[in-house]
Amino acid sequence: MSRKNTDSGRHLSSQEDDMKKTAVVYTLCMVAFLACGRHHARIEMPLPDYDYIRTAYNSTDLEFIMGNAEMGGLADIRGLGFEKLWFTDVWENPEARRAVPGPMLSCSAYSDSGLRNGTFRTMLQIKNGILSTEAALNSETAYSTEIFFSHTRRHLLVMRVENRGTAPLAWNLSLPEQGFSAAFPDKNTVTGTDKAAKPFTEVSWALKTSLPFARHNQGVSFLLKPGESQVLKYAVVSSFDSAGNGAALHTVSGKKKFAEMLNEQKRAWEAAWHSIGSIILPRGQYAKWFYRSLYQIYATAGAVHFTGGELQFAVPDADWKMHPFTYGHGGGWPVWVFARLGDRERAENMIRTIYKPGALKRNVHNLYPRTGPVPMTYRGKDMGYHTYLDEYNPGAMAFGHEFDIYGNNISFAHSDKHWDLQRHIDGFAAAFFHKFDRLFADSSFTRQYAYPVLRGTAEMWRSLAKWDTTHQRFYLPPMLSLSENIMEKSVLDAVLAARWNLHTAYRYAERLNLDQGLREQWLNIYNNLYVPANDRMYLEYLGDTQSRRGGGYFGIRAFAYLGFPLLEEIKYIDMDKARISLDYAWERNSKGRGMITFISNWFALTEAYLGNGNRAWDISRQTCSVLDPSGTAMCEAFSYDSKGNARCINPYFSTGADAFALVPMAMMMQSYDNRIRLFPAMPDSIQNAAFFDMQAEHGIRVSAELKNGSLAWAEFKKDDRVLLRTSTASAAVVETSGGSVTVHPVSEGD
Repeated sequence: MSRKNTDSGRHLSSQEDDMKKTAVVYTLCMVAFLACGRHHARIEMPLPDYDYIRTAYNSTDLEFIMGNAEMGGLADIRGLGFEKLWFTDVWENPEARRAVPGPMLSCSAYSDSGLRNGTFRTMLQIKNGILSTEAALNSETAYSTEIFFSHTRRHLLVMRVENRGTAPLAWNLSLPEQGFSAAFPDKNTVTGTDKAAKPFTEVSWALKTSLPFARHNQGVSFLLKPGESQVLKYAVVSSFDSAGNGAALHTVSGKKKFAEMLNEQKRAWEAAWHSIGSIILPRGQYAKWFYRSLYQIYATAGAVHFTGGELQFAVPDADWKMHPFTYGHGGGWPVWVFARLGDRERAENMIRTIYKPGALKRNVHNLYPRTGPVPMTYRGKDMGYHTYLDEYNPGAMAFGHEFDIYGNNISFAHSDKHWDLQRHIDGFAAAFFHKFDRLFADSSFTRQYAYPVLRGTAEMWRSLAKWDTTHQRFYLPPMLSLSENIMEKSVLDAVLAARWNLHTAYRYAERLNLDQGLREQWLNIYNNLYVPANDRMYLEYLGDTQSRRGGGYFGIRAFAYLGFPLLEEIKYIDMDKARISLDYAWERNSKGRGMITFISNWFALTEAYLGNGNRAWDISRQTCSVLDPSGTAMCEAFSYDSKGNARCINPYFSTGADAFALVPMAMMMQSYDNRIRLFPAMPDSIQNAAFFDMQAEHGIRVSAELKNGSLAWAEFKKDDRVLLRTSTASAAVVETSGGSVTVHPVSEGD
């Protein structure tokens, strides 16, 4: 398929060509290192190399996603505004986000055919979120626009349109008047407030222009002379921030020129990227989608009041309604990304939003409305009676599979598919609270957040675990697997999550000298909870015959939990069994064909944490080809018709971007169990790479370079104080005593 109008990139087969260029490009980049001796200069991520650029107009191209975590949307492909805007804190009801019509420019002089036959160029800079467009039908009729969501004022959208031709141009501007009462205080200002008496989220907006406009029935209009420009400032404020339209009007007020606002945007993003970890990958398709994934994550996650949802700011799935999933973009995945990059603010924004102890306790009753034996049916199959809870445990907590703004599990009470009985979620959630706690080493966070979550979820597992008197072991009642299409006793993902959760809660309680009686019970269940396996490999569930077919959207997923995110349990995994299990699952899954991108990258993460860099690379880079037809966005998955033709499902699938971004980070640096590993899972095809200021345990920032396949240097810092420099050690052990932190070099085998 011809894609002359997009920079969708080359097919994966051309990555070999990219790799041949890598040594030359990378050598040039490393000159800065060598010039600085032992004090190695930080190199920023080459984000401008991977901007979205189109040099021809095609009306069927996918729109670029834009946002600043609080507000965003899909930009009109002509660079003229937004059909809809979405907001992190604007809701139709507790389970569904609400869109607001966006400001959209139009000009009768431009048509699709005219834009196709004229000159057209549009560029979205992923470093600062600025969209620039230039279009010309001829010398008389031409325009340019610049659009960005402010990084410093998160409720502000700024647009500028300029007449680049020699003839005057009349423009119309549609306003978000539907459902709003509009007021026109002057010829440069419009405000809007909700018409509904009691909307779930009260919204107000304000728009201010640099030039006067004329009002008409469907918006406003203005005339631009040659060389003249119009600047539009548009703000939307919800009742979660402020009541009435005063705050919105205040946001668009001010006398800053457009150039000042544009430069402020660039400086703010420059400082933001400089404050977090920098990952330097070889040029190519993989690097392109890594850096673009980071852009999408920062555009859509880390807001103040609420977490994002699947397809955040894009087109919501009919079932998901842009609400959050605990193991999705509104839950743990972006927390891991932000935390590993050292972006404490955004990671903590999400964690504090997710932690709602009252809801977590209510969820236990929501998920298990009855105690004692209950009849279970799964997809029409009678599964008999099973006991989940003998009684309600007042200390137990459970995270929602999908959750509303209050943290309540979104129940599927009338469905026998039991989506919310994927209880591996509790281990997944506890793991990202634990990871944040370990990386940023804050004792108040430990006591207020990490330990309460670990304790509550461990109590949930203690309530669920059942004793098998015949085999003298614990098992788990039927739960839905991560695979989402089997419900069996002791599904592997739930068992592995439960064991990590119980063991980690025990270790916290022991360190904090808390809950002695409970922690001994947690440890007993941990030691005696059966992990489904035979003499050769791990099994998907208790009684698994390994005859179940994999592949496609659901596939066989449970084995992804053999590594990530349960890192502290990796040392207890039987590596021979894990290798056979993962390889066999990958074969049964048709080597990833049709698999969801975040599940593929979850497998890649586990391979990386098990030290299998080539496997991690092979699996992860496959997802670089799961793109929409215009090559603009990664999709959730491909579906295939009877002739083998692929169809993109859900472009801009947010969790896919999250999981993908974590893989090269895991290849380059791993930090858990008081050990920091340098380049522990680099594939053979990447011989040169570097990272700077990545977050490790105990608040340590690590920088290192891989050169010609070997460690060139590494530096460990805390609070800007150098703890260790080395050019030989492939790992380091961290020791803490009395608030002080020391780092000792070791070889990986030690």
